[in-house]
Amino acid sequence: MRPKQILRTLPEKMLGFASLWALVIGFLLRWLPVPEDVFVICGLLGKTLSPIALVSIGTQLSFSRQAILEFLEPLSVGLVLKLMLFPAVFLLIYHAPLSRGDLWAKVTLIESTMPRWSWPRFWRISTNCGRHLLIS
Repeated sequence: MRPKQILRTLPEKMLGFASLWALVIGFLLRWLPVPEDVFVICGLLGKTLSPIALVSIGTQLSFSRQAILEFLEPLSVGLVLKLMLFPAVFLLIYHAPLSRGDLWAKVTLIESTMPRWSWPRFWRISTNCGRHLLIS
């Protein structure tokens, strides 16, 4: 695209960006009183956003039987390690002997199951898996 085309289409793209309009409307309506029911409804809608997004993405996925069988073993090993073994090791080493339900121990236990950027790289190098398994 040439610079003149970019300068011509940029304002159109900016004005068509829904998040920008939401921000402008939010600033304009900032001083108006909002009923409590609106906050309750927005909170309930916000709680449904992640499940709806996961379902909509999941319905669009399609895998062949060969692809599923090919990556079932390395994926299941990684999930068992990350979601079961690592938290269990943390519970045995740190949580049980050193804490009495302290907040730091609970947070560390939850974080031990969260994905890290170094974990997928290590997993790919050690198992020689493909890039499509490096989601987390």
